[in-house]
Amino acid sequence: MDREAELAGLSERALQGRNTRLVAPRRYGKTLLLRHLIATQSPDRAIGVYVDLYGVIGTLDVVAREQCARPILSSRAAGTR
Repeated sequence: MDREAELAGLSERALQGRNTRLVAPRRYGKTLLLRHLIATQSPDRAIGVYVDLYGVIGTLDVVAREQCARPILSSRAAGTR
């Protein structure tokens, strides 16, 4: 991936527990960047789960998607993929 500076910055912010918002027009690679970051992080440093919030209308939608992601996070924390 040819975005090493962005990946390094995002990784540092994530490991520090800092919230970060990515803003760019559609098709600029935001999702690809985040998925690459999650896939390449060492599990002993950080565990990531991608949750797509596109189309979310309200709080209940966010909660429902978070609940769907929780088992994935739990399995990664336990060392199973």
